[in-house]
Amino acid sequence: LGGKKVQKNRKIGSIMALTTAVNVWESSCLVKHVDQLAKAVKEALTNNDPGVREEGRKFFWAMFACDDTVGAVERMFDGRSREMKNLNKVRDEIDAEWEE
Repeated sequence: LGGKKVQKNRKIGSIMALTTAVNVWESSCLVKHVDQLAKAVKEALTNNDPGVREEGRKFFWAMFACDDTVGAVERMFDGRSREMKNLNKVRDEIDAEWEE
C-alpha cells in the first residue's frame, strides 16, 4: 500500500521536521542529541533520493547556524570535499528561503 513512495515521503518529512526543530527550538534542548542529529544529516545528504538530499542540505545549514550543533557539522566534511562543495552551492538560496 504505497510502498516506496510512502517511505520516501516519510524520509523527506522527517528531515523537514528535524530542520524545523533546529530552527525553532531552544538550542539547549538539542545538546544531548547532537550525535544523533549529525548522523541524520549525514544519512540525508548521502541518500539516493534527490528530494531527501535537498532537505538534508537545509538541515545541515540549520545545524550550522545553531551554536550548540555547529561543531558536529563542521567536522562532518573536509572543506574541499564534493559534499561540502554541493552544500556551499545552495547555502545562499537556503538562507534567502529562511528569511522570507
